[in-house]
Amino acid sequence: MKSVNTSGEVKQVYLGVGAGGVSSTWVNKARKRYWLASYVLPDKLTLDLMESKAKRGKVDVRLVVSAVTTETLPTKEYPHIKMKRVATDKGTMHAKFIVVDDSVLTGSSNWNDFQSINVVVRLRGPVVKHFAGQFNKLWKLKTGAPLLRGTEAKALITKVVEKNGWSDFLTTVAKRSEARGYLTVKEQAALERALK
Repeated sequence: MKSVNTSGEVKQVYLGVGAGGVSSTWVNKARKRYWLASYVLPDKLTLDLMESKAKRGKVDVRLVVSAVTTETLPTKEYPHIKMKRVATDKGTMHAKFIVVDDSVLTGSSNWNDFQSINVVVRLRGPVVKHFAGQFNKLWKLKTGAPLLRGTEAKALITKVVEKNGWSDFLTTVAKRSEARGYLTVKEQAALERALK
């Protein structure tokens, strides 16, 4: 993680349960861009409003979610939203922010209405360009399929073990994927190469 020396002004702080209402409110306010980065898909209302805004063609509407999420990208239901599932070999994409024109909303929310207590802060000023830059970096990452989890991850490991036998590498991968709940991009690629 890199520190950025910049300034920004806190314009609003949202505290409470669910942040879907915050994200959907700001879709309506967007005039130039609405770029949402999240670990999982936002709530249906936010997606509906993003689609409506994108369909009009005046706002650049984008969505980046992590390859860790098992949810299918709803590209058929929302054909006008530019969507991307990103994978990284450096760890999980766990960003949670929205760049809306010259503001950024960030905090603990996944931008859905799951009943968890969240904090969201709206910032303005030079800090926004850094969040926009981070979003563009995420956008440039390779598109990833959902990462294998649970029984699918175990099944791939089992196939490799059946073909090649146990190794220190496989033991480590099995333990780590069990603990975190999924295989990383690098682990999955290495296991798939081992099957060839």
